[in-house]
Amino acid sequence: MKKILSFILMSAMAAFIVGCDKNAPTSVDTMEETTLQTTDMSTVADQSDALAKGFHAGTYEITLYNLTPATGAGTAQPLSPAVIATHRKDFDMFHHNGWASTELQNIAEQGDNSAMLEALENAHGVFAYTAGDGPVFPGGNKTFTIQGVPGFTKLSMVMMLGNTNDGFAAADAVELPRHGTKVYYLKDYDAGTEVNTELFAHLACCSDYGAGIDEHKKISAHPGIRGIGDQDRAIYGWEGPAAKIVVKRVN
Repeated sequence: MKKILSFILMSAMAAFIVGCDKNAPTSVDTMEETTLQTTDMSTVADQSDALAKGFHAGTYEITLYNLTPATGAGTAQPLSPAVIATHRKDFDMFHHNGWASTELQNIAEQGDNSAMLEALENAHGVFAYTAGDGPVFPGGNKTFTIQGVPGFTKLSMVMMLGNTNDGFAAADAVELPRHGTKVYYLKDYDAGTEVNTELFAHLACCSDYGAGIDEHKKISAHPGIRGIGDQDRAIYGWEGPAAKIVVKRVN
């Protein structure tokens, strides 16, 4: 597990250097599909109880689409390696209008998902979780696989909006399909942990960790790129949801 977490962390850090790299790719057409899956072993009692009752674990394919425009290399909003979990309805990765956890802050500000993965490993109410091994660039997509079971029918997913101070896109406890396919447009949030200066010196792509200006606000809807700093709204901005997912039950 530690080797997996280290790999994901290095991938996340490398991913957002591309935000300032004129030679960075703008799609993931040539990247390998993500099939990395890890299971939350700390909730083995929950899993064993569900399976002992005769429930069959369903397998799901989740395809993530980056809907932001490919306006240049590393723009508009690359999505950091996603964290996905199937869980009970009483588990939350975050609360809209609540305070961001340190784990969520690390994702929203730096694309660092290692702390969130460790939290999921020790969380009750989580059946399984998985993580991406690289970014999804504008216009690109990536497919993941994960399992769910009756009683653990909720799906949550978080990832950094790469060229923002502390923005993230997320699916918050959406329902897994009993059969067939469901489509969800993700919501764009502001973690409330860093001032939206829109200055490259404060963005993960171009600065050291902690270079931004801290703030202490609750999670809210993201305002989008306003063009108040270094970021040209026409290049880094987006309209509507930044991402969508197609969730398909495959068995």
